[in-house]
Amino acid sequence: MSTEIYAQAGAIPYRYDPNGRIEILLIRRIDKDKWGIPKGLIDPGVTPRETARAEAIEEAGVVGTLSEQPVGFFSFNKRKWDAMVHVSVFLLRVTGVQAEYPEQYRREREWFPFNAAVENAGRKGLRELLMDVPKLIKEHLPETKE
Repeated sequence: MSTEIYAQAGAIPYRYDPNGRIEILLIRRIDKDKWGIPKGLIDPGVTPRETARAEAIEEAGVVGTLSEQPVGFFSFNKRKWDAMVHVSVFLLRVTGVQAEYPEQYRREREWFPFNAAVENAGRKGLRELLMDVPKLIKEHLPETKE
């Protein structure tokens, strides 16, 4: 078991459907089955929040209001790196979806109803965090539905 630990930051992009129900945007690499959230390594001198915002644009083509602080964390074993990855997760209330985005040819994106997002998320820690999204929205981005 490796003792290497890598820090990543990511965002849970969400919006409300016309009936006021939460939808969550998940992404996946075109050549993979696992759905997840936009996330990436935190570079030296860059904050986790800045990383989460940049990854949302780069990997999913979405912009919006980002929570000031992480709303949770999850970890996973990255076998390819022989390391543990610890992800700080922010909420992102999506206000804009770009038709084109930097990784559109490597990653697909799809809006899921809340329950389907929880079911489809590929990592257990992420599924557990997604289950708390309605409560987390009230605590971290409590403004009215857009």
